[in-house]
Amino acid sequence: MRNLVKVILPCFTVALHCPSAVEYIIFAKALTCVRSIVDFTGKSEYKSHTDQTIQFLEQDLKAFHDHKDLFKEYQKDKSTIRKVREVNTRI
Repeated sequence: MRNLVKVILPCFTVALHCPSAVEYIIFAKALTCVRSIVDFTGKSEYKSHTDQTIQFLEQDLKAFHDHKDLFKEYQKDKSTIRKVREVNTRI
């Protein structure tokens, strides 16, 4: 998991840079969601926590939960393949 966390945010940042005006809000939410879970994961590995670090963990977790609905559209189900094909045809 630690290696995934080191790689995922830079990958998302590169993949989602220079969005169109329409895509900007969606991309910003996606980056916020990924950044918050990456930050939460990193901070949760501290050997000890203070009240302040616990507050930071709660803020990161709240930010993740506030933005995760963006990814629910792409959950694996029977319509996922159809959605991916639609996106590919738009590109």
